[in-house]
Amino acid sequence: GGEGGKSGGASSGAPKGAGSGAAAVAGASAGPGASGGATAPKPKKLSYKDQRDFEALPARIEALEAEKAALEAQAGDPAFYAGSQDAVRATLARLEQIGGEIDAAYERWAALEALRAG
Repeated sequence: GGEGGKSGGASSGAPKGAGSGAAAVAGASAGPGASGGATAPKPKKLSYKDQRDFEALPARIEALEAEKAALEAQAGDPAFYAGSQDAVRATLARLEQIGGEIDAAYERWAALEALRAG
């Protein structure tokens, strides 16, 4: 049981390999002077929790964006509004909420990337 109560829902239903391409791209951006050898600042090591967050964020962001796209497609269908008004309200509320979750995940990822860079 590595899923603690303070994970903030970081585990998504996405497969373990999902988002690995984004992680590889993010790790590939070493920045200027990276080939300078000893003159380049050594990247700082993240704490265990921060490293786990950093590795999980691409898959989490991907899952949130997929959910957002599905909700937007659902909300874009005129037949959707003919259904239960409670369901419409709940879907639109989740759509609004998910935007904030995506923004927060990107901000956390940027903050962790900055920590790693030093």
